[in-house]
Amino acid sequence: MILRTEILPTAAPFRLLPADGVVIAGSCFAVQMADRLQALRFRVCEASHGILYHPDALARSLSDVLSGSVVEYSDLILHEGRWHSMAHHGIFSDSDPAVALARMNEALERTAQALPRARLLLLTLGTAHAWVYRDTGAVAGNCHRLPVGAFDRRLSPHDEITEVLGKVLRELLNRYPGLHVALSVSPVRHIREGLQQNQLSKAHLLVAAHALAASHERITYFPAWEIMMDDLRDYRFYERDMVHPNELARDYIWERFSAWCMDPHTLALLAEVEQLSRILHHRPSEQGREAYTIAAGAAEERIAALIASATKKP
Repeated sequence: MILRTEILPTAAPFRLLPADGVVIAGSCFAVQMADRLQALRFRVCEASHGILYHPDALARSLSDVLSGSVVEYSDLILHEGRWHSMAHHGIFSDSDPAVALARMNEALERTAQALPRARLLLLTLGTAHAWVYRDTGAVAGNCHRLPVGAFDRRLSPHDEITEVLGKVLRELLNRYPGLHVALSVSPVRHIREGLQQNQLSKAHLLVAAHALAASHERITYFPAWEIMMDDLRDYRFYERDMVHPNELARDYIWERFSAWCMDPHTLALLAEVEQLSRILHHRPSEQGREAYTIAAGAAEERIAALIASATKKP
């Protein structure tokens, strides 16, 4: 008797190896994937503008990197004692505009350096509901708690998403021939506008993501949303807010993702790296500190050897 609809995505057209470069951009789900990849010693760069949910904001952030843009003082706004960029997540904001600008421009430079060496650009789309900042007419990357009256809300059509995101992705892929793009739709439900509006929003993102994947051989789609909605079809896989996937669900989606883009040898190697990493995260007592130092050093050496063996060219 079959009691669930298991989703087994077709293998990705690329293979990730330990220490490969990965650039992560998009929603908070993308950041969770970044944390897992980084823990397994992939060279991870979180994209220049921080967490972004709407494809327009995401496309603009990638375009800024490609064009070598620099954030200027005139790009900032002051609200409630802090300086913000409407294109950036609030993690870059600060009470000192010079600090905010430095953070933003350092992140732009970091991403610009990471992309040419990256094997994968992982993009996770969060919502098709756009908050358009009236002063500029641009989709806000983050609203920074400005009054609702500062924005117009609209639902972006799927063909508009496809066009805007497709343009910058084609430019990226033309410039960096070794790069692959993996698109996904975040499994986090955005229920601020209601469940029906969330479904409509996700539908627009899904249509756009599949159109983009069909448009280029180095753009592919990973079904994170479908795994959450159809494979893990139960509220026991959610946090208490009934919106965010819980740890069990995140582990399951990670297993599906890693099996999708890594070969069995890499998966076995990373399992050993993960086990060794637990030694490094152990907090020793004062009496056991010397023994821990020895064990941690041995673990680091073994991890380095494993990564080197996996990345060695034949």
